[in-house]
Amino acid sequence: MTLKITRFVVAAIGLLSLATMFNIWFNTTNAVAPMGIDATDLVTRATARADVAGLFGGIGVFLLFAAWKTESRAIEGALVLTSAAFAGRWVGVLLDGAGPATWPPIIVEAIVIALLLWAWRVWPRKV
Repeated sequence: MTLKITRFVVAAIGLLSLATMFNIWFNTTNAVAPMGIDATDLVTRATARADVAGLFGGIGVFLLFAAWKTESRAIEGALVLTSAAFAGRWVGVLLDGAGPATWPPIIVEAIVIALLLWAWRVWPRKV
């Protein structure tokens, strides 16, 4: 039963990640504004589509593959990407300080990391 629940959770996070990627690709200015990114020029929109959407897309692909195949190694890929983003948040806090808008994405990323670690721990290892 736990395996089914974790597969659902991993797939749901993967789908949300891909939905975020597509939203950034096709609704760039509005999608990244809540992230504090002013994407009103071509270079910033291109960077948001490539870098920010690319991160979400990579996480989503890893997780959907992981859920499809029950492949714990694919979870590891998503964990690396999510952990890198999480570390970047903390570098920002240490260098620039934190405001009220700083904490929600840190909390979401911490929850995602915890859920992925849970799934990784539950899933069988394939050799």
